[in-house]
Amino acid sequence: MDKAKNISVLKEAELICKADKGIWLSNGNIYNQGTITVDNKDDNLDDKIYIGTSGFILDNGSFVYNQGIIEIEDEFIAISNAKFVNASEGKLKGDDVILSLPSGTFYNEPDATVELDDVLISGGQWLNEGKFDADDFNISGANYELQNTCKLTVEELLFQTNVTFSNSGYIKCEEAKLGQGTVLMTSNSILEIEEADFFSDFKIKGPDSGNDAFLIMDEAKPGEESSGSPSSYSGKLTVVCNDYFEKKSNHPSRPIPANWPIYNEESKKIDVPKTECSDGHHQEVVPPTPVARQVYTYVFEDMTREAGDFDFNDVVLKVTVPDESGKATVTLFAAGATKNLWVGYKNNDLFGEVHAA
Repeated sequence: MDKAKNISVLKEAELICKADKGIWLSNGNIYNQGTITVDNKDDNLDDKIYIGTSGFILDNGSFVYNQGIIEIEDEFIAISNAKFVNASEGKLKGDDVILSLPSGTFYNEPDATVELDDVLISGGQWLNEGKFDADDFNISGANYELQNTCKLTVEELLFQTNVTFSNSGYIKCEEAKLGQGTVLMTSNSILEIEEADFFSDFKIKGPDSGNDAFLIMDEAKPGEESSGSPSSYSGKLTVVCNDYFEKKSNHPSRPIPANWPIYNEESKKIDVPKTECSDGHHQEVVPPTPVARQVYTYVFEDMTREAGDFDFNDVVLKVTVPDESGKATVTLFAAGATKNLWVGYKNNDLFGEVHAA
């Protein structure tokens, strides 16, 4: 259906398109209350070359308003300088389909649903007030608006550019690769990630006032290609993570998750109810009690044959028992001798000359 202009599909009606390029809408309109099916997977086009040229193509000021069902097989939904509104109770489904948004607007209204494989956003506006489900959600490019106010579920979320993603709803993903960019969260919003890879200068910001936002992670780690620039959290944001790559408190931009012993001695209750737009989260976050480490004192005397000064204060060490990683802490507590002395362990010097240390 080459360069369609105006199409209306009424309730209980069905439009099936198997043309080589599917539906190509240029400066036209589609109003759908029935079912539109685009199945041109046998178009003999090489999608690696003809990316975004076949399937459901919108350009040049086109407008689609869907109150029914649109199903697309093995192709692209490409929106360039156009607008796609998946209206209330509308359904957009795709089997092996990529939504490409280089410009224009994609708006998923309340009570509308989207089920796609891949999403490639490099410009324009992506606004979700309904339920949006995708395998891969890839964000690159610049000059656009991203906003989720209801429920977004993805298998992989990938940030490749410095943009802001506003979330006042619920986002759940199995894996997130967070390179640059900002997630701006409002009160009681949730970002839930099974495995988070932090790359460079990624920011997650909670609200300035009101209730906390919640970042819930099972595992967080630095990405293999991280530039080393610190990622940061700010605002009223509760971070919970079972396996966290930053366990030290000496990095002001990476607060310790609430369920680490070093966080504080108090429990924290998360009680966000389940709604149509959120799975909610209920958890009594209780930091585990830090394990008390036994400390031993080792004292040394540098007198070997002469009589007299056997006070055992020439070198004094405080040594903790090994922790769960097998590491012990050795502290030089005193150096009272006049001779130059060193402390070694397995032929490794620990401090240098003890008086200088």
